Amino acid sequence: MINTLYLENFRNFYQKEWYDFSGMTAIVGENGSGKTTLLEAISLFTPGRGLRHALLKDLSNKHVESSSSEFLWLIRLQESQHHFGMGLTSQGRIIKKDKENFSIEDVPSLFKIFWLTPEHDSLLNGEPAERRKFLDRLTYGLYPPHLRAIITYDRLRQERLALLKDQATSFLLDQVESQLADIGATINKNRL
Repeated sequence: MINTLYLENFRNFYQKEWYDFSGMTAIVGENGSGKTTLLEAISLFTPGRGLRHALLKDLSNKHVESSSSEFLWLIRLQESQHHFGMGLTSQGRIIKKDKENFSIEDVPSLFKIFWLTPEHDSLLNGEPAERRKFLDRLTYGLYPPHLRAIITYDRLRQERLALLKDQATSFLLDQVESQLADIGATINKNRL
């Protein structure tokens, strides 16, 4: 459970704003007050681009002219046992757990983050690819190695397409297709 959240120069939040989530069951406020932004900040602790799919560089508060911080924006959250920090510097996104460098892919092993928004309404009657993408996000939230399987599968699909375009030998194509079948079976197993 997340206890506190700290935002600095993030979206519509200015410097050094703390939010206490202990005992909270709902976030209530006027339109435009930042409810979704709080959820977006938390969602960035998952692999990918978060709740709104925004580019990381676009998350800075545009009304802050300068900051004493090395970060363009900074998010910190504390859950029962650990302190996490994430920020964007000129070198990219940095994530720390208890002041030590930490991989975003390891966050799901400590706590689970899921979300459903009105845009997910189309999952039931939309394209099957969107349902699979959503299912994969839920799956790697519970089982982090699933993300590596999805990345590998996508890379192999691109390799296969390149081989087909280049009219490669059937031997090379058979090798890639065999790997695709193996990783595809792993992905299906993970989803169950």
